[in-house]
Amino acid sequence: DNHYIPLSQGDNTHPFECPLSQGSNAPTWTAVGSPRLMPDDTTAAHCSSALELARRGKNIHDRIHDHVALPALLVAVIDTPEFQRLRKLNQLGCTQFLFPSAVHTRFEHSIGVAHLAGKMVKHLQDEQPELDIDHRDVLCVMFAGLVHDLGHGPFSHTFEVFVNQYRKNEAAVQGTAYTPWHHEDNSVTMLRALVANNNIQLESYGLHPNYDLNFVEHLIHGIKPHAPWPENIGRPPAKRFLFDIVANKRNGIDVDKLDYFLRDAINCYGKPGIDCQISRLLSCSRVISAESEPQICFQEKVALSLEDIFLLRAKLHKYVYQHRTTKVAERMILDVFHAAQDHFFLRGKDNRRVSLAEAVDDTSAYSTMGDWILDAIEAAEDPQL
Repeated sequence: DNHYIPLSQGDNTHPFECPLSQGSNAPTWTAVGSPRLMPDDTTAAHCSSALELARRGKNIHDRIHDHVALPALLVAVIDTPEFQRLRKLNQLGCTQFLFPSAVHTRFEHSIGVAHLAGKMVKHLQDEQPELDIDHRDVLCVMFAGLVHDLGHGPFSHTFEVFVNQYRKNEAAVQGTAYTPWHHEDNSVTMLRALVANNNIQLESYGLHPNYDLNFVEHLIHGIKPHAPWPENIGRPPAKRFLFDIVANKRNGIDVDKLDYFLRDAINCYGKPGIDCQISRLLSCSRVISAESEPQICFQEKVALSLEDIFLLRAKLHKYVYQHRTTKVAERMILDVFHAAQDHFFLRGKDNRRVSLAEAVDDTSAYSTMGDWILDAIEAAEDPQL
């Protein structure tokens, strides 16, 4: 029962040893109060207001995870216009036209991912002190979980398809190179705008303004196995396992998927469809060295639970995400976006008129975008719409 298995393509038969931390190549930060999420004594300049800032965490109730405790930084991020926009984005996009109850949002999903990310990294911190997981690591992983979907547009992946179709057509007409647009890249852009526009002082929460923000951005993208180690993230390669938590490029088992598989199933069907105990699964995780890299693995006794997760994924794709009715609705809305491209505009930076496809390059315009755009196009007085 105490054997751990890596979920990868490599040889899983040899014994593994837990890697020891090599220390950090970034400045050392000493936390005030609790070593996990309190602001830093140095960066806060011994200011009593910083201590009060650290206590402004919130406890909220989530329909999937029940009690969720959010540290002060995450509360500050949630209270920004850039993050509040996620309330206007349906998590499943056009699936709401198939399942009337599938109206949950990316707002609640993002909070759920932050919660699970914190739960997993704190478990590893408690169980394996030799990993040298500090309060900055915990907060950054939770931060990345919270903001990983900031870049999504109206009707989620339908909008991403529209933008890339438009860009490809424009590149062909102008004879220029086509550059694909990905919502993950836009999540990083929106994160930078969020921090700057709302004067989020990362130092006040014990984070380094450069190293840790870069680290969060890389956590959003994830890192492939054996890929070169990113520079300027303030962590040694011994902490590569932290990239397995939010966006796992090794095997796909990450807290993002654990949340939306369960959340989507419950909102569509009223129950998850499998006996998926996420808390037990996370508690059976450990970091071991496999394939020459430290990675998160799971005890053999939860192998069937992991299999259930892949089974749930297959069912959701067949009966929800790729359902014929969903795909038809997506195609119709895609046609609407193309028809509205030259006739529907948003207010961008400096009150500039911005079209739908141009909004991805204007954070001011993008910060206002939501699923409401479909209703606005329908109600517009322009006869072309």
